[in-house]
Amino acid sequence: MASILCEVGSLVWLGLILTSCAGGPTIGVGTRQLVGVSVQPGSGQAVAPNGTVTFSATGTFDQAPTTQSRLPAQWTSSDSNVASIDPNTGIATCLEVGGPITVTATAAGKGGLIHGSGTLTCQLSTPLNMQGAWLFLFHSATSDGCLALEANLSQVGSHVFADMTNALVFQPITCKDSTLLIQLQHFGGQCDSGAVGDVTVDATLSGETVSLALSESGALGSVVTTASASNNGASISNGTYSTPAACGFAEDHGSVEGYQSPIEFLGQTYSGTLTFNGSAHVIVAHFNSDVTMSGTDNGSSFVLSGSTTGWSLNLTGSIAGGQVSWFGLYDPLYNTFSFYSSDSTFVGSLWNTPYYYLGVS
Repeated sequence: MASILCEVGSLVWLGLILTSCAGGPTIGVGTRQLVGVSVQPGSGQAVAPNGTVTFSATGTFDQAPTTQSRLPAQWTSSDSNVASIDPNTGIATCLEVGGPITVTATAAGKGGLIHGSGTLTCQLSTPLNMQGAWLFLFHSATSDGCLALEANLSQVGSHVFADMTNALVFQPITCKDSTLLIQLQHFGGQCDSGAVGDVTVDATLSGETVSLALSESGALGSVVTTASASNNGASISNGTYSTPAACGFAEDHGSVEGYQSPIEFLGQTYSGTLTFNGSAHVIVAHFNSDVTMSGTDNGSSFVLSGSTTGWSLNLTGSIAGGQVSWFGLYDPLYNTFSFYSSDSTFVGSLWNTPYYYLGVS
């Protein structure tokens, strides 16, 4: 430490530079210390996955110079599942859609460790588009049961919807009955013991969040789900759903996931019994690359013309001496088709594996 010789009368002594020899004003006061940390940018955004934001820290000190940019600090992320951060450089990397999360810089200062923070939001690279075929899986937290919804969704702006001919509720064979399933069975029949009827879907997109409403025709209530979009824009995860108590049944709630994927049935063969023109027909069918369905009806050959949208299939043509116009929904979980006539009457299912639909075993 610097010193100065001061003479007082005949005495000479060594004094610290705290005051002048004559007892004048302060010249210096100890070591410069850190008293505050701020983080730049205060609010950062990046695309998930793999988008990055470089954060930096600025220090505030109790002596001149009172500020220091690019202050060395240790960096941490409040949610390493959404974004990681290099502890030394402050470079944050988005791993999935989420946030805002807190990014914190820490450095030693006056009285101990000094902290400063900013936020990071990880976003989709493109706005979520839900046009097309989706499969939603509902997992009940109250009954350990599950339910599935297939929907061929239309989108106009932020509004997403599917009418009764473009939506189908079913129970996967591995699922237990859920309270949601029981409520849907009773809502449409005004609390009677009926089966699931016509289901419609209505949804609103807001940023990366989907608010989805599932209702049955004549329902006394509805199940409402909300979910956060995943980082690839083709699936929904980490969502929740809830439905109020109705028809003497308790409320239900749980998680929901949604998936969008390409058609997988082309080139495969299916079989089953379809009921149309007043009788049951044993059908063996093969879906060709030109989306025609060829096969046999009780041994007699037929070919139906087809067109696809997502997981839905429209078929027209002549079979068993009569004209048919069918709408089919494909289930990628069990590689199965369910067919409906133009008036929404259930015709039957074609499948490769055992399957269970609501009210149809």
